[in-house]
Amino acid sequence: ISDCLFIQKVHFCAFSSRMLRSCVGFSEGTDDCIPENSTALRAAAQSARQRVSRMAEGGLASGWGEVVAEALADAPPSPEDIQPFSEVVASGAPLPPNFVDAYDGYLDDMQDESGSSTVGISREQWILLVLTHIPLIVLWSYALLGVFERASIAARWVSKMLGFAQSSEEAFEDDDDETRLMVAGEYQHPDHPHRRLARPLPDELPYVCVQLPMYNEPAVARRIIDAACLLRWPRDLLEIQVLDDSDDDACRSIVDTTAAAWRERGLMCNVVRRTHRRGFKAGALEAGRKKTAADLITVFDADCVPPADYLERVVPHFYGNDGAPAEDMAMVQARWGFLNYDDGMLTMAQSMRLEAHRAAGGAVISRSVGCVVAAGAGATWSARAVTAAGGWDATAFLESTDLALRAYCAGYQSKFLPHTVVMTELPSTFAAYKSQQERWARGLAQIAQRHALGVLRVHGKPFWHRWYLFSAVARDTMWPAALVWMLALPLLIRAGHGWWLGTEDVAPRPAALFLYAAPPILLAAADAVSAAALPPAPPLLMKHGQAAAVRLSWLLPYVIVQTGMVVAHAAAFVAGAASSSRAEFL
Repeated sequence: ISDCLFIQKVHFCAFSSRMLRSCVGFSEGTDDCIPENSTALRAAAQSARQRVSRMAEGGLASGWGEVVAEALADAPPSPEDIQPFSEVVASGAPLPPNFVDAYDGYLDDMQDESGSSTVGISREQWILLVLTHIPLIVLWSYALLGVFERASIAARWVSKMLGFAQSSEEAFEDDDDETRLMVAGEYQHPDHPHRRLARPLPDELPYVCVQLPMYNEPAVARRIIDAACLLRWPRDLLEIQVLDDSDDDACRSIVDTTAAAWRERGLMCNVVRRTHRRGFKAGALEAGRKKTAADLITVFDADCVPPADYLERVVPHFYGNDGAPAEDMAMVQARWGFLNYDDGMLTMAQSMRLEAHRAAGGAVISRSVGCVVAAGAGATWSARAVTAAGGWDATAFLESTDLALRAYCAGYQSKFLPHTVVMTELPSTFAAYKSQQERWARGLAQIAQRHALGVLRVHGKPFWHRWYLFSAVARDTMWPAALVWMLALPLLIRAGHGWWLGTEDVAPRPAALFLYAAPPILLAAADAVSAAALPPAPPLLMKHGQAAAVRLSWLLPYVIVQTGMVVAHAAAFVAGAASSSRAEFL
C-alpha cells in the first residue's frame, strides 16, 4: 500500500470526531493495547501522544496529522495496529475545539493535491468491485439482449406501417380488418392476389397424427377432443390419439364417450392408455409415437383450443415452394392465445410475459437462428426428425424444448409462427401459477445444463447464431442473478468506499444509481414495446392500436407479479440445476 494512502487511512481512523470522542478519557494505560513485540510502535505512539497533548492545549488541531505522520514514518504499524496506535495517541489529549474545521481543511488539501476527495481505490479494490458486481453485469447483458430483440420487432412493425416490402409469409398481417378476416379463414387480398393467406399445401398431403396427452382433466377433456377432431384435414389422413393416463373414473368416462362418438362419425380417434405412468407426459408421447405411422405429429395439451385451419396453416412449412418436403424442418410452433387473459391482474401479468417472451422473443430467435427454444403445446413435428433426434426424453422437465434443441444439434431447424394462434388457458390462482413457473424454472435450469455448451459446439452454424442461441438457453440464469443482486446491493452501499460505484473516484452517484436501476427498467420497457407491437390475434380481434393499448394495460400487473416471483424463480432454477430428479407431468 502506498505511503500516501496509508497515512490517509490513519488520519481518517485517528482523527475522525467519532473515534476521538470515544477515545477521550482513556487512562494512561491505554498503550497496553499495542502488542508487546511492537516496541518501536509503542515508543512512537508515546512520543506522538505527548506532542499531541501540547497541541491540544493550544487548540492546534491542524498539527495533529503532521505529528502522527512523523511517528508513522519512524515506525509504520501494520494495518491491524492502526486502531491501537490511534487510541494511544488520542488518549493523551482532549478533543481540540477546532478539530472539525481542521479536518475539513485536511480533506480540502487532499482534494487539491489529488483532484478528488479521496486518493483513489487500489487495483485490488477494483478487482473486488468487479467481482461483487457480476450479478449486475449479467442483468445488463440480458437487458441489452432483450432491447435488441424487442427493437427488431418494433422495427419490423414500423417498416410494415410505412409500407416497405414484406415476404409472402408476412403479407397476412397487413391491415386490422384483414387480420380479423384472416383469423376467420375468409381473407383474400383484394388488390394483391399474389399475397396469399398461407403458403400453399403440397399436392400430396401428409398423414398427420394429433396427440392429446392428458391426466385427470375432466373439465376440458371433451373440448380438446372435439377441437382436434374438427381440424380441417382429409379423414383418411388424420389420426387422433388421446393419450389418457388418468386414474380418475369420471375423466376416463368422458374420454371414452367422446372418442367413441367421433369414431362413429368415421374419424380415427383412438384412446391410448398405459398400465403405468413411467415418463409421465414425455413417456405418453413416446408410447403414442411408436403406435403411429404418421408423417407429422401434432401435440396439443388438454387446455388447448386449436383453430379449424391449424393444419392448413402449419403443414405447408414442412415443404418448399416447389412442393418438395423440407428435409431439415423438424418442428413448427404456433403462437398461444389466452382464453382468460382478462380474468384479473394475475392472468394479465401472465399474458404480458408470454406475449413478450414466447410470441415476440420466440419469433426473433426462430427467424435469426432457426430454432424455437420456447417449444410446447401447439407444435407439429416431423416424425422423421423426432426419430433422428432420439425421440421424447422422459427425464426432461421441458420435453418439447429438449427435443427441439436436440434436433437443432442434429442439423434440423424449427420455426415459430406468430400469426397462427392456438388458444389455451392461464392458471387462474397464484398457487397454480407459482407451481407452473417453478416447474418451468427447474426445466430451464435442466435445459441450460444439458444444452448450453452443446449449442456452442454445433458445426456449420455462424458463431453469432450459436452465441445468440446459447444466451437464449441460459437466459433464466438472470433470476438467481437478480435475487443475489437485490440482497447484495444494500450491503455494498452500506460498506461504502470501494464497494459500490457511487463514490466520486469511481462514478458520480447519479450515474451509479442509473447503472443499478436501468436493467429491470429496460427489460420491462422492452417487454411492453414488443407486446404492443405484436399483430392482433385471438382473443384481441380488434384494431392494432386498440390491441396495443390493451396489452400495455398489462404492464403494471406484470411488473408487480414478476417482482414478487423473483425469489420463487431463483430458488426453483437453482433447485433444478442441482437436481437429478425425473420430470413431473407438465
